[in-house]
Amino acid sequence: MRFEDADFLDQQYGTSEGLAVRIETHRRYGTASKDIFEELTEKARDELEPLRILDVGAGDGNWYRTLRRVLGSEPFYVGLDRSDGMVEHLREAQAGDARAQVVRGDAQALPWTLPEFDWVGMHFMLYHAPDIPRAIAEAWRILRPGGLLLAATVSTSSYRELAELQLEGLRAMGYSAARIAQPSDRFSLETGAQYFPVRSEILDCPGGLRFDAAEPALRYLASGPIDAAIAQAGAPASLRRDLLAYVGQRIDAEIRRAGSFTVRSKSGCFVVTKR
Repeated sequence: MRFEDADFLDQQYGTSEGLAVRIETHRRYGTASKDIFEELTEKARDELEPLRILDVGAGDGNWYRTLRRVLGSEPFYVGLDRSDGMVEHLREAQAGDARAQVVRGDAQALPWTLPEFDWVGMHFMLYHAPDIPRAIAEAWRILRPGGLLLAATVSTSSYRELAELQLEGLRAMGYSAARIAQPSDRFSLETGAQYFPVRSEILDCPGGLRFDAAEPALRYLASGPIDAAIAQAGAPASLRRDLLAYVGQRIDAEIRRAGSFTVRSKSGCFVVTKR
């Protein structure tokens, strides 16, 4: 299983349900003092007021909603996604917004010939691009001189507590997975700078998740991460229920011991200016 393969992307993002669960989990149980989309938008606004914004891998429109809240209705927004399900969901979110557009397309072959965007966002998606340098080169190509390329991702250490519990459960069931790979292994706060054509700045946003019950943590895993872990270990999909139960028992034990189950993470955004 590879995080950039079409089958994996269709499973994780073909519809909005799994992504919606993960977003809602971060909204309700997140420990960050400020939303990463709000923070990066405010920082970018301080550097350049945009007229046209492209959101590559727009998903269900999380950044779109932040842009409208922070910047108002004036900047023209274009959201691009490869998934029909996400495109449909984004169109619903933008209903009635005359200064917004949705395009189905590939980050590695953007359908514009000239530089026409002041901001290009590539948030939490570059680790899914089959060819990361090509996707960034395409964004750079259609970015105006003076424009900003904004690429949010996470640290490779993020969500380690959940990964370790899944690994422990798999080993207890006889599957010898060495580790649970994360999508961010391909493009993280630690490794992402190498891909950009000029020096980048990093905006850090520490955060995490804190659960006072196991059920929301299990719902988060069941939205997709646990299926990826099972596939990596070469275990059958039928193991899903037992693995969720194992992880749930371990989380319950930690909550009884400590009062909560904490998952540490750090998000951030590369900010790159096209001189």
